[in-house]
Order: sequence, then structure tokens, then C-alpha cells
Amino acid sequence: MLGGGAGTVVKEAVAAAAGTLAGIYGKVRPHPVSRMLRDDATALSLAAIGYSMLHTAAVALREARVATVAQRHLRDVTPLVMHLGRVIPAAVVVELGEDFPNVDADAAQHGVAAVREAWAQEPPSTV
Repeated sequence: MLGGGAGTVVKEAVAAAAGTLAGIYGKVRPHPVSRMLRDDATALSLAAIGYSMLHTAAVALREARVATVAQRHLRDVTPLVMHLGRVIPAAVVVELGEDFPNVDADAAQHGVAAVREAWAQEPPSTV
């Protein structure tokens, strides 16, 4: 049986991984807003995968209550990842505008379109 301890372990593992990745990525870009948004997207993506794993394990072990909670959190997290994909391009353009006054402001719309197109594509067949 998966008790409260299993969910806690998964959450701690996701948090530790997110913190490690955020620290590594934090050295890549000097602009704070886009970096924070990127780190949030990274952490939320890791949380989504963690909840997906927890849900699958709970279903496999017939732990309906844990599966329900994991699925609810997965449904809460995934729209946030997608939302950040629509917000981050604008933040990048604004920050680039601070260093490059002739930046193309329409680039944010192109970035959002690229994100939407990428999320809309079908994954490759694995069968």
C-alpha cells in the first residue's frame, strides 16, 4: 500500500531535481524575469512528470485515492506550463529591448506561435 510517505518521497524528489536544474540554468542567462519564468516552467514540468509517475504507480498498485490526487495535481500543473510558454517569449523580448533598442517586438508573437505549434504536434509513434 502506498501511504503518505510515498507521495512525500515523490514530492521531495521532484523538488530536489527542480532545485538542482534551476541552479544550473540560473548561470545561463543574466536577465532575472525570463530566468525566473524559465525556472518556474522547468519546476512545473518536473512536477508534471512526477505526478504522472505517481498516478501511474498508484493505478498499478490499485491505490485509487493516491491516483485521484496525483491526477488532480497533474491537471492543475500542465496548464501552467503551457501558460508560461505563452508568457516567456514576451519577457525575453522586453529584456532584449533593454540591451538592444532595435529589437523586433513582433518576435514575441512568433515565439508564442512556435510554442503552440510545438505543443500541437503529434508525438512519434512508439509502437
